[in-house]
Parts: sequence; C-alpha cells; structure tokens
Amino acid sequence: MCLLAVLSIGTVLLPRVSYTYAKGEKEKAEAYLEKALHYSLFIAFPFALGLSAIGAEFAPLFFGSQFQVTGHLIELHAMMILPMGVNGIFGALYLLPTNQMKRYTLSVVCGLFVNVLFGFVLVWRMGVFGAVINAILTEAVVATFQVVSVSKQLDLRRLFRGWLKYGLAAVVMYAAVRLLGTITGATIGGVLLQIAVGIAIYIVLSLFLRPPAVQDLKRLLKTKAS
Repeated sequence: MCLLAVLSIGTVLLPRVSYTYAKGEKEKAEAYLEKALHYSLFIAFPFALGLSAIGAEFAPLFFGSQFQVTGHLIELHAMMILPMGVNGIFGALYLLPTNQMKRYTLSVVCGLFVNVLFGFVLVWRMGVFGAVINAILTEAVVATFQVVSVSKQLDLRRLFRGWLKYGLAAVVMYAAVRLLGTITGATIGGVLLQIAVGIAIYIVLSLFLRPPAVQDLKRLLKTKAS
C-alpha cells in the first residue's frame, strides 16, 4: 500500500507530462518531472523508514508471535520503496513520454540480469532474506541505470536537490520510532503510538528543514488561501 502511494504520483502525472512533451514544451514538462520527483522522495523516505521502524512490533501483532521473522523481513523489504519510487519517475515520466524505449528496456533487462545472476546465490546462502536483498538490489540497479542514462539530458543536481533533507528527517524519525518500539513492545497501542510519533516528527523536521516539496506545498496553500 505504501509503495502504491509512491508510484501513484507517476501514474497520475503521466498523461499531463506526455501531453506537454508532445506539444514541445520541454521546460514545462521537466518542471513537472522535478515536482513529481520531490513529492515522490518526500513520501518514499518516511514510508520506507517508517515501515521498517515498526516492522518488528507490527508483524507478531498482526500475524501472530510465530511470524516474528516476518517483522525482520518487513524491516528490510521496506527499503525497496526508495528505488522503485525513483523508477516510477524517471521511467514512467521521462523515458516513456520522450519515446526512449531502448533505454527503458535496457534498464529492465539489466535488472532482470542482476536478479537472475544474484538470485540463486543469495537465496541459497540466505534463504528468504536473500530473496528480499535480491529484490532490493534489482530495483536499485534499474533505478541507477535509468538515472545514469538520462544524466546528460537532465540537470540531476537540480532534480535531486533537497534529497538529503528528506533522508535526514526520515532517519531521525526512524531512530525515534525504533526506540519507542523497544519500550512499548508489540501492542496495538504501542504501534499506533509509533505511527503517530513518527508522522509528527517527520512533519516537524520537514517544516524546519524546508525541502523543496514542503516549500511548494506552502506556496500552493498560500495561493489557494488568497
């Protein structure tokens, strides 16, 4: 569900971006791309680290105590949200609308190659944890390939500006939520408290650090209010 929320940004904006590129309005289309990436990172970081932070308490509460290992899998697997969020922007909102099917296909093929190459070894040596690591590695390779392939076409420094602020806010949130989880344990009230505290910390830190997505939201709210 968290992953779908992140990927929905690219899905919603795809028709608008494709139409803008078709009209030849490249600068306007890239402005949409920049906003989409910032909003994607803005929610991908807290979703990934937040889900990872509550995994150990959520799994035994939701599935039962015999599924404690599932909590550790959630902690690890949640990290896949980050590279998939990047894939959803550069793949769906740039490579496809600009008809760069060869680059897009190559990124998928590279991911498939890595998945097969490392899959057997990781699963054989680490079991289900190896499968999770392989899935994250595959998505990371696809994301890296797509970003590198467009590095000469787009200003990546401008596109990724502020990503450290999203990451910093999410890491601080993760540390606080993880610490709270060790205190409250696997209880309904404890997990709900973890979620509430995590959301509050991330919002407060985002308002303090003022990453691009937050600044854009403030401008939007001021415009609507006026």
